[in-house]
Amino acid sequence: MKKTLCLAALAALMINTGWASTNAYVEGGERLTDIGGFQIAAMSFTVKSAIIVTHLGFCGLALSGGDTPNVYLHNVDASTTIASCSWAAGVAQSGVWTYKECGSITLYPGTNYQVSAPLWWRAVYSNDQSFTFGSSINTNEVTWYRQDGASGWYDGRIATTRTDNPNTAMNFIYVPEPGMFVVMSVLSLCGFRRIARGA
Repeated sequence: MKKTLCLAALAALMINTGWASTNAYVEGGERLTDIGGFQIAAMSFTVKSAIIVTHLGFCGLALSGGDTPNVYLHNVDASTTIASCSWAAGVAQSGVWTYKECGSITLYPGTNYQVSAPLWWRAVYSNDQSFTFGSSINTNEVTWYRQDGASGWYDGRIATTRTDNPNTAMNFIYVPEPGMFVVMSVLSLCGFRRIARGA
């Protein structure tokens, strides 16, 4: 009973403190003619405060049953891939966002990150002015990329060729990193403060 009450209180605390999962962006606005050709679609960004990425998302067009999409999350400053997800053949459906768990990857302010996906057909927009971004994303530091010459579904390179037209094939879900107030409140709710005091 105590465990159930603790979990319920934790869920309420998470909601009331804004610790709810959020998409990096939701697309909107004028959609252009979809672009074909094997390229890497990518979005580079920074965050206003620390976040924890829990899922990577993919949405491709004109997929066949044998396609095996991949999405990558990069630390651009360190030139490293910090997370990736793969979809088995036939799992990802054309024109539908699908998400896979990628662990708990913490991103910090002051670092440049990029989420990318190599693919053939994807939705393209005239700009991102009608997009809705997660509140932790620095919207004035979002840049979009379209890298020609992708070598296949497993091309995990960081894209370097910028475009004014967002290619929306990759996304992620995150939660804000809980602050000390949240952590101490959770510990108190679950009885750890009493245990720590030896009572």
